[in-house]
Amino acid sequence: MALWKHRPAEGRIRYTKFNPRMTAKSPRIHTVLEPYLYEAVEILARKHGRSLSQEVRELVCEALEVLEDHLLDGFSQSRRKTFQSGKALTIREARKRLRSAKRGK
Repeated sequence: MALWKHRPAEGRIRYTKFNPRMTAKSPRIHTVLEPYLYEAVEILARKHGRSLSQEVRELVCEALEVLEDHLLDGFSQSRRKTFQSGKALTIREARKRLRSAKRGK
C-alpha cells in the first residue's frame, strides 16, 4: 500500500493510503496520450458508438491479436525451415499415437 501526499484546502499536508488492488471487477489502466492520439481515439469512439474506454480496450485487443499473429507467423516460418517430409507422420500414424497416449501406453 502506498501513501499519497496531497494538500487540502486548509493548507496542511495529509497522507492518504492508496490500495493498488482495485475493487472493480476488471483491472484498470491509467494512461496519458498525446493530443493527436486522444483525438484519434475520440473520432473512432464516435464513429463506432463506443465510450473512450471501450474504444481503447478494442484497440488494445486488436493490437495484441496482431502481435500474436506476427509471433506465430515467425514461429511457423522457423518450423517450415526445419520440416522434413520423410520424418512427418501420416494422419493414421498421428491418430494411433494419440490413442496410445490417451490409454497411457
